[in-house]
Amino acid sequence: MISSGEPSRSSPSADPSTTPIRPTGPLLFVSMELLADFDANLGARGVSEARKRDHLRMLQQFAAFLAPRSLRDAKGPDLAAYLSKRSDDGYAPNTLRKERQMVLSFFSWAYENQQISADTFLSMRLVPTPAGATSRIRPEPYAPKELRKFREALNVRWPLMNVEKAERFAERWREEITPYSRLRKHAIHLQLDAIMSIALQCGLRRGEIFALHLDDVHYDNAYIVVDRGERWNRVHHGVPFTEVARTAVEAWIAFRSCLRVDHQHPWLNLWAEKTAREPIKADAFAKLLSSYVAPELSYRRLRHTCGVGWLKAGMTAWEVQKLLGHATLKDTLPYAEASKVDLERRVERLQGPFEDALTPAA
Repeated sequence: MISSGEPSRSSPSADPSTTPIRPTGPLLFVSMELLADFDANLGARGVSEARKRDHLRMLQQFAAFLAPRSLRDAKGPDLAAYLSKRSDDGYAPNTLRKERQMVLSFFSWAYENQQISADTFLSMRLVPTPAGATSRIRPEPYAPKELRKFREALNVRWPLMNVEKAERFAERWREEITPYSRLRKHAIHLQLDAIMSIALQCGLRRGEIFALHLDDVHYDNAYIVVDRGERWNRVHHGVPFTEVARTAVEAWIAFRSCLRVDHQHPWLNLWAEKTAREPIKADAFAKLLSSYVAPELSYRRLRHTCGVGWLKAGMTAWEVQKLLGHATLKDTLPYAEASKVDLERRVERLQGPFEDALTPAA
């Protein structure tokens, strides 16, 4: 839950989503009940925990704005007033677009479950998208030259050793004969290479890579199992391993086993000896590529490069949508635009077969 207080105009970064609210009156007895039901619905649809938290924070924020009225009493003008106030407080148009969409998602569910009237739902739908917001992402794929630069930076900063030598050092480290510094750079290189390959070759999101278990990403699998987590009943899908990604993952998992790690999280906090066998934390993982390789290297753009590359290689938008895990084809269309496929050339290729099929036999 969050605070009803809003950030000052001079400090829009002070997000109220970080402060709990104290619901009272109708907000406590009606809105909280609705939000609990909506939370259960999101879980049943396989929505990630992080996305669920974002939805509920946003809705509690809107509920606090409405207090002492309930969410059931909200109308379109209330949403418009809320977005206007958020804009006055310095929030970006794209932030407001996301918040509007989260509110509409909730009210769509509420209408389907007969919690609100059709008039209420339609009045919410009529609230326009905030001016200046872009409706879709714009993929930013890396150029081949940039990818080569990242590879060079990885090789220079974290050089590899001979495999047999690295395994020997790992064994001597376990016996407390060799210092961890002798194998640290090699281990960091292998882990970074595996992570970068999964993002670039298989198109996984940062959160999806972080949440993987060893079984999900084992190199003997035909597919990387995405979104499974610890609960087998969660919605998940498979992304085929490429040979490049498989080779990188196999090298890392093989060396990881030499460290005698006793948990199933594939990614380790390798910076210091005392944490070398521990799972890396989410905040450290988020900054891993930019801190260890290059400031401009990001999971997001590696994923963009993968999606655009798939389309250039001839995959259909529907196939790319499935592999990237997009909810709708609309989310995938910007990748098609970024791929700059020569449609005219493709039409010319089809012209011959079409003419042969349509030309009457002599």
